[in-house]
Amino acid sequence: MPYPEAARICPELVDLDHTGSTNDVLAGLVRDRVAAGRPPRPLTTVVTLDQRAGHGRLDRGWTTPRGRALAVSTLLAVPADRLAALPWASLVSGLACRRALAAAGVEATIKWPNDLLVSGAKITGILARLVTARPVDGALPLVVGFGINLAQTEADLAAAGLPAGRATSVALAGGDPDPDRLLAALLGELDALWTRAVADPAGLAAVTAAVAASCDTIGRAVRVELPDGAALYGTAIGLCRDGRLRVRDVAGDVHELAAGDVTHVRAADR
Repeated sequence: MPYPEAARICPELVDLDHTGSTNDVLAGLVRDRVAAGRPPRPLTTVVTLDQRAGHGRLDRGWTTPRGRALAVSTLLAVPADRLAALPWASLVSGLACRRALAAAGVEATIKWPNDLLVSGAKITGILARLVTARPVDGALPLVVGFGINLAQTEADLAAAGLPAGRATSVALAGGDPDPDRLLAALLGELDALWTRAVADPAGLAAVTAAVAASCDTIGRAVRVELPDGAALYGTAIGLCRDGRLRVRDVAGDVHELAAGDVTHVRAADR
């Protein structure tokens, strides 16, 4: 479908009828253009309403019915002298998406490290990956992918095997599911936030403070499945300067986590 509003914001918009993964397509485009000596500009974007082999965290697959979800990947530049912003990429992208959803009439919050929730139900997942560890024109190319539930019905979610209350969509939350308007708002917010975050340390501090204020995980009782398979129970008490989650466990010890699968829990869920 056409995206006239979004196309006015990004330097290049690749609109695909369907694809396996928008992240894979954009990463391939970046590698090819860099090899040809024509690196793409930041905010170059790939979008589809029919993603068939999307990637989630921990290599989980992500698919949705055709036309019901917006899969979009966009390119950010991480200046080589501003690498402190890199660990915050997913969370800053989450803040941009939160603001775009608000413009569409949906109030969402950030769940560390890369989800957006509406009343506890997932509406968006985010995955950020470096294309190469070697700077291109003085910056690392970073692909950020968003999977935004637009128009799924309760029946769609049930057919996907999701229990009631586990996921939702813009339409179910009472918002405007127009993909062009949502994409334009997302790209505009992301461009503004990332530009501020990589401008200087004060800019990064301001943006990360806004992230923390929008992160619903902070103050919650959580269960964290760690990369080694262990589970940590405790209370999320804040974010570190590099975006790691600080969790105080039941013994009072504080853990600083760079990775983990977080679930907001109640005492009865432990």
